[in-house]
Amino acid sequence: MLQRKQTLFLLIALIVNGLLLFFPLAEFLVGNELYSMYYNKFVYQEGAAMVDAPTLLPLTILLFGTLAVTFISILMFKKRPLQIRLSVFNAIFMLGIPIFVVYMKIWGVSGESVESVFKMWAFLPVISTICTFAAIKNIIKDEALVKSLDRIR
Repeated sequence: MLQRKQTLFLLIALIVNGLLLFFPLAEFLVGNELYSMYYNKFVYQEGAAMVDAPTLLPLTILLFGTLAVTFISILMFKKRPLQIRLSVFNAIFMLGIPIFVVYMKIWGVSGESVESVFKMWAFLPVISTICTFAAIKNIIKDEALVKSLDRIR
């Protein structure tokens, strides 16, 4: 049901999280080499993968998990209490994505001199979380409206 506000907010959250699949989250300057951090790998400026790169499997699982849960939550428009629970669960895990990027900056990349620059894409999950909380607010309003109509009958 795309005409409902909460579905539009969840769709925006899905699209915003989907953008993370295509853009780098951060850049790390290790020595004289510049590496871009994507959701699943570190890529050298010329396109070669980093040889001794730390694993990004938790980030990949978080990203695909949030995408799947957001999509499932959109499809659960008739089961509003379940939709609320899924959306709250999803919002918590969406905040894990920028936390993991910060973790990789502090402890993940080793080297003599590591400088890092966060790309704006690394903070898109925060925007997605805000959209999810707006959807939760509208789902709760919708559920209250349905309950009030049930009392009138």
